[in-house]
Amino acid sequence: MTRVAILGVTGYIGRSLLNEFFLEKDRFMVSLFSRSVSKVEDLISTMPHAHTYECKNLNDFSQGSYDVIINCTGIGDPSVLKKNPSSIFAITEEMDALILSYITKHQETLYINISSGAVYGSNTKDPITSSTPTVVSFVEMTPYDYYAVAKINSEAKHRAMNNVHIVDLRVFAFFSSFVDQDSGFFMSEVARAILHKKVLVTTDQDMVRDYSCPKDLFSLISLVIKKKTVNDFFDVYSKAPVTKFEILDFCKKVYGLEYSIQKSEVATGITKSYYSTNTKALGLGYSPAFTSLEGIQTEMEKMLNKK
Repeated sequence: MTRVAILGVTGYIGRSLLNEFFLEKDRFMVSLFSRSVSKVEDLISTMPHAHTYECKNLNDFSQGSYDVIINCTGIGDPSVLKKNPSSIFAITEEMDALILSYITKHQETLYINISSGAVYGSNTKDPITSSTPTVVSFVEMTPYDYYAVAKINSEAKHRAMNNVHIVDLRVFAFFSSFVDQDSGFFMSEVARAILHKKVLVTTDQDMVRDYSCPKDLFSLISLVIKKKTVNDFFDVYSKAPVTKFEILDFCKKVYGLEYSIQKSEVATGITKSYYSTNTKALGLGYSPAFTSLEGIQTEMEKMLNKK
């Protein structure tokens, strides 16, 4: 049985992945680390598929024995990042340093870091390809730029440590039934409007996103674990991206979503096409099972069934 340590399990992606690991109880033994053990226990009490696990304080992390470490820590909520942009550096560096110290001493352990498409910086006007360079402006930096630099620094260290096994999985967009309805993401607003039967107000600016879902992300993680001896990055993608208005029209038809469009007088700064066409993960055997819209529907149904 593979021993997996997960850090950041109470975060959005962390709790979504934990549910998938619990479904694979015959393959994995999970150890969960947090500064608040009670918070993790409260989370697990709400999960339908929980099985044997151990939950420990983060201070005990270095004393354990793991085959795989998955780092889901960080600040994913744009509203939180905007309030305290410098915190992304401290959080990213602290958790990364903790894990890197461990795998330096235990070089047989695989480190999987949940990274972000933000590593490409502001160079996301067009879909990402295998040759897209990273572009970050240091003239007038925004909270998004700080987030990007933190991820770039982290991945640069990982590639430099080519004597150990580290994989960065770059997530561009993600949706699951564990979404925080109060976060600043578009799909959070959609979910909140559907659940509370509110009218969603959005601009007339369209965008294209590639929403991965928990099962596809877990599938890719499983393939990385199977490969194990690798130091690399992989962009995460679904079978097909989706536009904002395709999501809105689908949710209106299937879930009765009501929305209104406001004309945007100025550019909002939202990246129109934020997804990757770099399918390097095919080399691992990765073949996503869901399109963005199919993943959204699957997770939306789960969320509605929780009511």
